[in-house]
Amino acid sequence: MKKIALLSIIFFLAGTSCQNTTLPPNQTAVQADAILASPPQPTTPTAADNKVLPNEALLGPAAHNIHLATSDNGVTWTLEGRPLIEHASVPDLTVLTQPVNDLPIGTLVGYFVDAKSFHQAGDERIGMIYSTNNGATWSQVVDVEFTGAGNTTPVDPSIIQLNDGSLRLYYFDFSNDLSSIDKKSTFYSATSTDGLKFTVDGPIYEHNGIATDPDIIYFNNKWHLFFAEPKELMPSIQMITSDSDHFFGETTTIPVSGIPGTLILENELQIYGCGDGGIVISSTKDTVTWAQQERIISVPENTAVCDPAPVQTSDGRYVALIKEQSVMPR
Repeated sequence: MKKIALLSIIFFLAGTSCQNTTLPPNQTAVQADAILASPPQPTTPTAADNKVLPNEALLGPAAHNIHLATSDNGVTWTLEGRPLIEHASVPDLTVLTQPVNDLPIGTLVGYFVDAKSFHQAGDERIGMIYSTNNGATWSQVVDVEFTGAGNTTPVDPSIIQLNDGSLRLYYFDFSNDLSSIDKKSTFYSATSTDGLKFTVDGPIYEHNGIATDPDIIYFNNKWHLFFAEPKELMPSIQMITSDSDHFFGETTTIPVSGIPGTLILENELQIYGCGDGGIVISSTKDTVTWAQQERIISVPENTAVCDPAPVQTSDGRYVALIKEQSVMPR
């Protein structure tokens, strides 16, 4: 990503997803070094909370916004016109199945690339936002800290809650020089007991070539890693399966385009992606046979949306965080 020629590809790729499922009982978590006692109280974010320099800094994630989408049935969606978070990209979202500090069961917890202070590659940070009322109101943006990240630059978060109540965040290391001939992409995991301070566990997957936007989910007694691989017009989504959340071997291309976001409903795995003109969805019961991709959210021609992060809320409705950016007219 350190070469300008790659910035448009990498910043478009730099999405993932949410999941709300039962994990295997032998999963343990590495505790964070410190716990924040009380999270900030919900408010409505304002433009003043998301200031960024208005010139060359408006590149990549600084030119992106995160919008809220809602649905009563998971089929017909409404995308809010006003951004929920400005200068932010690549969201992921989960629903707490156990309390985390003062955040109760059912809280929506979202992580994303925070670019409000973005000036150049390497300035990316991970931010957190949450809602205790199924997305009606949201907290202010809170900075996420990493211990043991070394020289890695965490972006493209994918978040799950383990059976012991801790949170595990998977991320793509944006520090690699993806313009080099022998470019490699690495995904890492980090674990936290408070959702704000994460301790890096180590790498979970290395890919020869450009791979971004990891999305990890436990489905049908297997771990599944989905990620985006750039193609000429639209990224393809790759899948690899494992008995643990460390992945090796060959990947499979699934018939969904864009950036992956996952959701399990009634023993069916749904994959959200993005295509020409909006957000798309497919589903599978076995990760072998997939339903035909359908568009569920459409946007104007000069707008691009991607990086869908859907969840089902405690009241049975659906909420998603979605990245939006303006594009040049054709």
